[in-house]
Amino acid sequence: MSVKKQKLSNKGFTLIEVLLVVALIGILLTTLLVNLNTVNRFTEARNDIRSIHIKTLEGAISQYRLQTGSYPSGLDRNYREICDPDSSTCINFIDLKTLLVPKYLQAIPQDPNDTDSTGGSGYSVAIDTATNTISIRATQAEAGTTISVNDPLPPVSSITTTTTTSIIEDGLVLYLDAGNSASYPGTGNTWF
Repeated sequence: MSVKKQKLSNKGFTLIEVLLVVALIGILLTTLLVNLNTVNRFTEARNDIRSIHIKTLEGAISQYRLQTGSYPSGLDRNYREICDPDSSTCINFIDLKTLLVPKYLQAIPQDPNDTDSTGGSGYSVAIDTATNTISIRATQAEAGTTISVNDPLPPVSSITTTTTTSIIEDGLVLYLDAGNSASYPGTGNTWF
């Protein structure tokens, strides 16, 4: 009988075997967590690119307006997606490529996940000419985030118009208007 009891007691795990299993599980969990964190980092990086793109578009449209005296034609308070930069036709989209490239932009930005050359760029734009507000949205933002600038536009009922004195342009060298939100970013000492 003592031989049978000895065989039964030898069937358990040794301390080293238990420690090896725990270490392997720890390594697998660590690898899994690192991979999940990498996916989140890529998502955050793409959203950061989108944020840069909308600010670049806002700056280019503002510069266009300041130099030409008006916004690009076709822009109004209704959001319209900007045409894909590589598209040959811009049906149902606003084509800013011919107006902004290469003078104000090197190229129309395209959403990092948008790899086709048809349709839109992944960015929508609307203009409120009464307040000189440019609103741009990244339509393909990830992880439930909203990436936009000046979005939403102020309601039409809240817009008040002010009369301005006429500016004498004869001999004018420099004109800076702090009341024009399109002429500066809102802070600092940079003017567009």
